[in-house]
Amino acid sequence: MKYRLLGVCEKGVVKGILTETVEGVPYLIEMHLDKKVDNPEKVREFLRSEIENKFPTIVIKRIPIKENIVYIEFVETKAPIAWSAILAFLPEIMAAIGFVVTLIAVYLAISEVPAWIIGMLIVGVLLMAPEIGLLWMAWVKKGEKAK
Repeated sequence: MKYRLLGVCEKGVVKGILTETVEGVPYLIEMHLDKKVDNPEKVREFLRSEIENKFPTIVIKRIPIKENIVYIEFVETKAPIAWSAILAFLPEIMAAIGFVVTLIAVYLAISEVPAWIIGMLIVGVLLMAPEIGLLWMAWVKKGEKAK
């Protein structure tokens, strides 16, 4: 079976790491250790349990160990989410959430106020509308004179 080399780790330095995996394609990670592995079975069990706990979509095929080199052969069972596609729409998503939250806040504020108070506010604004218009026009004219 032919594997894609996902990355090589030599003496703590990672070289040539891929950032994306494809579902169903076999991959290989090669790790060069400073010392020879004394107990390969214990290392295999540890790596298998840690990788399966942290990355549940990965199925480990085998973990061959040759003296101081550990190979991890695995397959990605489920393609990861394309976060870049979601991030492109993040401003629109946030704007929609903001709009919905604002509508909910307005509804909650209005639902707490009795209907007769809302009616009085509407009547008061309608009665004051001509006065507000006159004040606005005076303010605009004052601004034009200043220029």
